[in-house]
Amino acid sequence: MGGMKKTKLLTASRTGVLFLMLSLFTHSTKAATAENNDLFIGFESKGQIGGTINYVIDIGQAGIYATTDSIMNLGTFGTDLSLIYGSSWFQNTGVLWGAATATSVSVTYNGLTDPVNTLYLTAPTTAVGTPGTAWTRLSKGGQTTPVAQGKQVHDEFNNGVSDNHYNGATLAPNSVVESTTDASSWSAIQFG
Repeated sequence: MGGMKKTKLLTASRTGVLFLMLSLFTHSTKAATAENNDLFIGFESKGQIGGTINYVIDIGQAGIYATTDSIMNLGTFGTDLSLIYGSSWFQNTGVLWGAATATSVSVTYNGLTDPVNTLYLTAPTTAVGTPGTAWTRLSKGGQTTPVAQGKQVHDEFNNGVSDNHYNGATLAPNSVVESTTDASSWSAIQFG
């Protein structure tokens, strides 16, 4: 995702807004495991602190967010972000984030069906609180390569060199750190 501009707003094929609030979950020692079509939020730093580390969170099925504009509480991920990128990570313009997932099969969640080769990707915003322009869906064939790249995020989360520990601390549930030098890391994936 190194070439894709990370943003502060999720826009999908169905409009949905994702706001981050960081406060509630408890830590777990269980390694994170992603399901098919889970949505990921990935963080990377272009600065000195945490510059070689990606932090990736699995926030569940993408369909959950396709029809909501409610605020979502993401729990103690803020503690992890402070540990990895410093206590003022949220003010650091070098810490970028985005949300993405891809599915190569048709998926139905809560009565909504995503067609084959569906991508959920953040769209760049020009100001906090101002929705970005939704991406235009390509043809089924046109989305094949970006979907395959998106599936690498899923595979890396489950099978790669990801770890749910950082500097001896156990990370929040459903989150991992990975090296930015890994060819399938959050930073390395290019969607299209």
